[in-house]
Amino acid sequence: MPDLALTPAQSSSQSSSDIGFVFHLPPEEAIEYFTQKGQKLTWDWWEMWEAAHAKAFTVAKATSLDILSDIRASLDMAMTEGITFDQFRKELQPKLEARGWWGERIIVDESGTARKVKYGTPWRLKTIFNCNVQSSYMAGRYKQMMEVVDTMPYWQYLAVLDEKTRPEHRRWHGRVVRYDDPWWNYYYPPNGWGCRCRVRALTEAQVKRMGLEPTSPEIKFYEWTNKATGEIKEVPVGVDPGWGYNVGEAAWYPDPGGYQPEISDLWDAPKGLPVKKYDDIEPVIRDRLEGYFKRGFKGIEYNRKSYFLATDCNGKISVSGKTWEAKDFNPKQELLSAMKKLGREDLTFNEEYALEGLWHEITHNQEILGVPPSYKYSPRAVLMETMTQFVARHTYPEMLKTLANADAIHQAEIISSGYGYAGWVARFRELVKSIGLDETGIVNDIRRIIQNTPMYDYLEPVSRLLADKSGGSVNAIRNALLNLMG
Repeated sequence: MPDLALTPAQSSSQSSSDIGFVFHLPPEEAIEYFTQKGQKLTWDWWEMWEAAHAKAFTVAKATSLDILSDIRASLDMAMTEGITFDQFRKELQPKLEARGWWGERIIVDESGTARKVKYGTPWRLKTIFNCNVQSSYMAGRYKQMMEVVDTMPYWQYLAVLDEKTRPEHRRWHGRVVRYDDPWWNYYYPPNGWGCRCRVRALTEAQVKRMGLEPTSPEIKFYEWTNKATGEIKEVPVGVDPGWGYNVGEAAWYPDPGGYQPEISDLWDAPKGLPVKKYDDIEPVIRDRLEGYFKRGFKGIEYNRKSYFLATDCNGKISVSGKTWEAKDFNPKQELLSAMKKLGREDLTFNEEYALEGLWHEITHNQEILGVPPSYKYSPRAVLMETMTQFVARHTYPEMLKTLANADAIHQAEIISSGYGYAGWVARFRELVKSIGLDETGIVNDIRRIIQNTPMYDYLEPVSRLLADKSGGSVNAIRNALLNLMG
């Protein structure tokens, strides 16, 4: 496949508002991304946070579906016909003026306070135009690059090097990171209002020939406070609030929940999976979940004798066909049954737990390989499995959404009574509760630790995390973590 990325020289020599330039690649994927969105009315930009923007189209203060639909229809035409911003504005502005959505107005908010509000302005239209075009382009680009990761697994961050470029984005320019590195979950562009950054895919041979050194960058966050609500959000350093997500990853399995009935009733959501037999499961994982495998997906087999499911942490998953009589649980049979029913009808507890078990092994494949201890039940090994299981129980609904836009209906019971490493997880949850923490508030922190720390080395970062969050003793927490086996 030819490299369709734009060089910095190309991007700085063209107008960023020229659709024909922005879609330097065939625009089908970008148009598909934009046209699959639902719509949602919001008053302020932060009301729809991060990945939700990949699933629904909104414009802050667009106070009716008529106004929102006018703006969306004009963007649709712009992307389909390749018109410039000036043409977009000329077509849309009279419609917005006719609906009274233009200029400044005095409104009274819910608290009874009168304030001046800007609706449509030329500057706002340009922001709407550029942000939607760039997000659509990068979502389409993501889909293209994911289709060739077997041969082009390295992605290079490209910034436009001119006077408008943010210092952080300038520093990232030229950085090469594997496509499955967690860094892209937070730094895949666009990374802010008006961000013009791009990504291009490279083969291993190209990386060597160009003298580039792939990295796995540290991911750091800062706290951003919403001045209107007081809510605190964690935002990746160098990224504008609300932009710290991967628009491509979030784009292709939309969730119609929460949108106006006029839109959600028409939403063409996925209905089930193309699974009838065991051989159908592997292609589904490869098609819809391979992006979660740090080192690629190598296949699934059904010859496991011990454990419910297992993985070599290099992309191979094995499933047991044994029946655990006390639980009436056969992982192989329950997994197939779950895959057949997902998105079509409710799952039983055991069926949903088989999917959680699959997600547990996929979570292992997102971790950094480490040196295993000589004793498989050493405290370091026990903590590693406990943290992975804890994260998997809390996050497996993400996989159900990605697979078939399905909801988890047994999650509370799985969190409290899941079969795998039950005693270890229960003792960890008791520890978290005993130091005054809400376990749901540490899930993302634990997830970041296991994605960015070598396996078997979780003791110190987890101890520090819990101590910092609770104000407790690091030594006491460390000792408790070393005794999860009881």
